[in-house]
Amino acid sequence: MQKKTFAVGAGLAVLAAVASQAGSASAQEGTAIQSPFGRTQNVSVLERPRPELEALGLRSGGFLIFPKASLSEAYEDNVFASETNRQTDWITSFAPSLVAESQWSRHQLQAHLSADTFRYANFSTQNNTTYSAGAAGRLDVVNGTAITGGIAYDRLVEPRTAASALVNERDPVKYDQIAVDLGGQREVNRFKLTAAAHYRSYDFKNNQAITGGVINEQYRNNQTWEESVRADYAVSPALAVYATAVHNSWNFHAPLTRTDVDRDASGYQVAAGVDFEVTRLVRGQIQAGYLDESFKDARVGDASGLGFLGKVEYFPTQLLTLTFNAARQVNPTGLIGAAGALHSEFGAQADYELLRNLILSASAHRLHDDYRGLDRTDNIWTGQLGANYLINRRIGLNLIYNYYNQKSEGLARGLNFAVNRVQLGVVVQY
Repeated sequence: MQKKTFAVGAGLAVLAAVASQAGSASAQEGTAIQSPFGRTQNVSVLERPRPELEALGLRSGGFLIFPKASLSEAYEDNVFASETNRQTDWITSFAPSLVAESQWSRHQLQAHLSADTFRYANFSTQNNTTYSAGAAGRLDVVNGTAITGGIAYDRLVEPRTAASALVNERDPVKYDQIAVDLGGQREVNRFKLTAAAHYRSYDFKNNQAITGGVINEQYRNNQTWEESVRADYAVSPALAVYATAVHNSWNFHAPLTRTDVDRDASGYQVAAGVDFEVTRLVRGQIQAGYLDESFKDARVGDASGLGFLGKVEYFPTQLLTLTFNAARQVNPTGLIGAAGALHSEFGAQADYELLRNLILSASAHRLHDDYRGLDRTDNIWTGQLGANYLINRRIGLNLIYNYYNQKSEGLARGLNFAVNRVQLGVVVQY
């Protein structure tokens, strides 16, 4: 409880510090310094400014307020992510949001408030509403030095495709998440030092079984901490090398049963990497190193070995961006009998600007989860095709197709299933 109070207080302290500087911010103009770590030769299709199509917002003092709402209709062919009993349904969703962004010359403050309501045509037990509220800020101390912080609260719903979702649950599992982030960065000449701390608190709500009984979800409640430090050295304006170290800890509620595992764990990862932008064709970050996660439960073997993280963008033309990403890390899990999962991911995405106001996207990802304490491995393929049509700065249309396929193996294997979903939506913004 003390850790949770400290984490929330730290995030609020940074936001308060940013807000306290607002009065003098507009009168202070820092001298811009060209950073050797800037990667601005290329602008991806999704990042490219489109002033004639961007929302104007509503000005309120030193802030711009951006109201937005989307309405969509989707068709899904396996609502319960079932292996043998596929059920289809139409799903209507409505998602209003409000974002406030500061317009100061120094420092930055942003706040958001959003909700998303889902209504099923045939299976009303799956109806749900998620919402989120939070704020984040940046305090510019001096040129090259900044402190960042943020705090957010989310009411979320676990998807039926999640490994920990049970087939006998009547409703999707609901849970609350509190997130607190604190960081700092110092850049001097060719050197940059970055430090960050992240806190997450998860509170799962008990659920109802199809037969009418109560399903205990409290064993999944947990608090996680992650602290990291990274040192960069700019070899040239197009290339930097860096070293990073990350420490994490998980603190879970008591196991569900005596035969269930204790999910408490702590671990670290050390890695070296490169941050680059080669001409106008390629930019990215690639790192590799060693990871180790030690579980409190003696029955669970430690997870250790190669850890990596990477993202590379390729720009064959100004109208096409190809993105490749990869990651390997250890994640906590709420799956009964498992203390964690060694997670590997590889993916690729293409974004093409067919017209100034029409963007086409396609992506595919492969995920592999090897569970610790349980004889189970999951191989998951996901894919997405999308089209985003910006009619004008106020109205947009989107068409999205999603594919999810899970193959599970082992003595305690999960379900093998596939889900297809097509969604058509309209977005209104100001």
